[in-house]
Amino acid sequence: MIKHLSILNNDCPKTIIILAISFLISLVNIIISINTNFFDYNHFNRLCLPTKYVIDSSFDTPVKKNPEAELSWLYAITYTLESYLKKQGVSYGKFSSTQFISLSETSIIQWYKEYCSIPTNYVCQEFTKNDFSPLIFFKMIQNHDISSNCIQKTYNDSDHPENQSYVFDFEIRKLSYAHTISEMKKLIYQNKRPILLSMPMLYSSIRLSCDDERAKPHPHCKKGPENFNQPFYISLSSSTLLSNGVFYIPKPPLRVKYDDRLIHLFIVGFNDDLVPYEGITVGESHYLPKGAFIVKGYHSYHHGKSIYDYEGRSPSYTNDKYCPNIYSPYQWYPLNIYDSQTDDYFTILKCIDHEQKVCKKEKKYSLLSISSSYLKEPIVFEDENGLSTTVFVELNDDGVSFNETLIINNVSFWNLGEFFTPAENSFDSQICGYWILPYEYIDMVKAQYPKDFVAYDVPVKFSKYNYLKLKDKTHNFHFKGPRYE
Repeated sequence: MIKHLSILNNDCPKTIIILAISFLISLVNIIISINTNFFDYNHFNRLCLPTKYVIDSSFDTPVKKNPEAELSWLYAITYTLESYLKKQGVSYGKFSSTQFISLSETSIIQWYKEYCSIPTNYVCQEFTKNDFSPLIFFKMIQNHDISSNCIQKTYNDSDHPENQSYVFDFEIRKLSYAHTISEMKKLIYQNKRPILLSMPMLYSSIRLSCDDERAKPHPHCKKGPENFNQPFYISLSSSTLLSNGVFYIPKPPLRVKYDDRLIHLFIVGFNDDLVPYEGITVGESHYLPKGAFIVKGYHSYHHGKSIYDYEGRSPSYTNDKYCPNIYSPYQWYPLNIYDSQTDDYFTILKCIDHEQKVCKKEKKYSLLSISSSYLKEPIVFEDENGLSTTVFVELNDDGVSFNETLIINNVSFWNLGEFFTPAENSFDSQICGYWILPYEYIDMVKAQYPKDFVAYDVPVKFSKYNYLKLKDKTHNFHFKGPRYE
């Protein structure tokens, strides 16, 4: 009996271990039954996303010019088609890494007009030319509501005298959607391709009393209040997309204004550590949070930067090297008043104000600095309303000396690019035009318009037959930097 007890005692630790394992298995099963997402693979995978990622260069095509911001839907479509056309052309061995096809936005507009001229096309009853949705467009092709042959006469190459046009044959595979920032990052990183984002924009609003000299010319101020108990002021709104390609969040005294008009963006990557940089001066009413998506923009008043700035590349490949962003006031270097005769490192500006409300047309100007430091800062300050006052000098014919100053207090500093342009304006337009969209900006928009916010992956598949027709009809680009070495 004593021997039997001894054997039982020796097996006791094993028994305890078996019972403990059984208990843990039971506990895990209980937890899983309570919350099926406890060991969700997607949740685990989301934690493993890198802090920054940009799609590979085989998708890269030059940045386009867009004179109308309302046509962002159109450029979202052409960027998508051009990128996949190039990517698959490289993978098929039909294109080199420097070749691409440029599609014609005008032809897509023409297709839109012809398609929407038919009364039975229900989509056209919901959308106008200025807010047509890329998502609707790609869904119609995917569902065979329209043929991909609607993209006809889209190849327009002025370098070839025959100016031929082509019909592209492609299909849209399964669409994937994202409704949060983490889902958007996952969509980009897992699929290793760009995504589209449709959402409303934020606007900044300035409230100005009609007693202010700058507000008196406004029709509302001329009319006067309906009764003396009403506030007598005007509200001036402006875009939150700065001319250097940075979306900012307004902070007091600026007010945030929400607008349900949509903007459609082509997103190529993200960087959690990215801190937006305005330039040689910083707007006190601009909040620039850390962490942002990288957007392929277009050339208009908003030129943006190169992708190297946003990839976290070496400082030797920063925006100043390839994209000096000369159309942005934040990149204009002022003339130092203390040493104007020897100061040759300043930006000479030409007035392009056709109505001459701000400056004298075709005259040359420069921002003015009174700083004695190496980093010259222009004379710019914001008042209690959020409007800025900027000091210029009108240059003489020698381009250095000046006779009079020009004080502008009715145009915000960040909007001065509408009235001035650098006298010398050479830059590499093919790689310049990338914007940054902060995560926090997106959160604010999504909180206000949750139903109007959607990001989506559009997997386009071109047939190899397309590339037989395009032989010797491609463009070549000459991108610079480590991304293409």
